[in-house]
Amino acid sequence: MTTGGLTEPEYLARLLERLRSAGIDYNPKGHDWSKEDRPETWKAIRLIAESPLRQAILTNDASLWMGERWWESWPPAQYFDAIVDVATLEERKPDPEPYRVAIRQIELPPSQCVFVDDMDVNCRGAETVGMSSLFFDITQPEKGIAQLLDMIRLQT
Repeated sequence: MTTGGLTEPEYLARLLERLRSAGIDYNPKGHDWSKEDRPETWKAIRLIAESPLRQAILTNDASLWMGERWWESWPPAQYFDAIVDVATLEERKPDPEPYRVAIRQIELPPSQCVFVDDMDVNCRGAETVGMSSLFFDITQPEKGIAQLLDMIRLQT
């Protein structure tokens, strides 16, 4: 997928077809994603937003799921100083360019940025442009949040 050979929607279409072939009917658009939110994560996002620090989103695929210019109507956008969706670029994470775009938009040197992702390869990509990174293990969100808050010297 990240090599450009298959987009995420193409992958999903293939996956759904295989599920249907196995007798499993699943519609991701009908899934209530709001119940998937991790309240502890949103608490940290709000804490950062209320601090003097800046935060940004760098996403590979949100436009594919939420539509073009999704950030204009996405209520949590208010918590972020910049939103970079690579659908507007020619390269995807972990290539260096998306990180550079995010750095320019947030107006900070890379050495003052911490990139957080649930994919180690994307963390390594951030490091190639001079950012610190934190691999966020989605099975242990409290641990990841504690590590991040420690890295950026914020307390709850």
